[in-house]
Amino acid sequence: MRSLRNIELSKQKLDNPSLSPFAYCGNNPVMLVDPDGREIWITGDAAGETFSQLQNKSNLKLSINSEGKVEAKGIAWTKADRMIKRASKDQNVKVNIEAKKENSFTWQDGATLPTESGGGYGGNEVENGKVNAFQKVVPSMLSEFDNSVGDNVAGTTMLHELAESYYGGKIAQNEGSSPRQGIVGSTYDRAHNKANNVALGNRGQRIRRDECVDFNLKKVGGIIIPHQISIQTRHTFDGYYRTR
Repeated sequence: MRSLRNIELSKQKLDNPSLSPFAYCGNNPVMLVDPDGREIWITGDAAGETFSQLQNKSNLKLSINSEGKVEAKGIAWTKADRMIKRASKDQNVKVNIEAKKENSFTWQDGATLPTESGGGYGGNEVENGKVNAFQKVVPSMLSEFDNSVGDNVAGTTMLHELAESYYGGKIAQNEGSSPRQGIVGSTYDRAHNKANNVALGNRGQRIRRDECVDFNLKKVGGIIIPHQISIQTRHTFDGYYRTR
């Protein structure tokens, strides 16, 4: 009786020579996840650029098929990658990202979103325990936001948009459907703030301050005195800003 043996190493082993093939999640299953991709969809005439920006900021191997379904493979070491993996695996929340080249959005109710926004929270719908979450993005505008705060490679604010839509979908699992941003009862603020924990995308007013001086209270030798601190802030749009 003759037995067959495969002596060729797998690509996963070649990419991770220090890990045993039996070590799930790099021997750290508490902090890391390792599913296959499932439920992120990117459509629209700027889907390719949107996908590229996500890949720019991820160590995972992302792929997108002709219909727009995104899959993520690899070990998720970072907070952003863990979010992407969970979103791509989640069978109860489908993230639908509509990507456009034109800097404008029109919602289903006919309302328009300012062209400076770059992204918009479209809310979500729950049916039979399944959530469809909707997000609109303009990758060219989001790339400008990234560049305005010194990011040489675009993708951070795009990560924020994905996280915002996904976390809104998770909220909807417990609380039901949410309208889009700007409508009473929308879960936008909560989803947006949660997404900031993954990738910053704070909304600010039309202000530009390259540097300002502020004072904070500091305890020195038992005495509380004003302590001068320098804060660098860039608000170049009525849209996203980040402090560095």
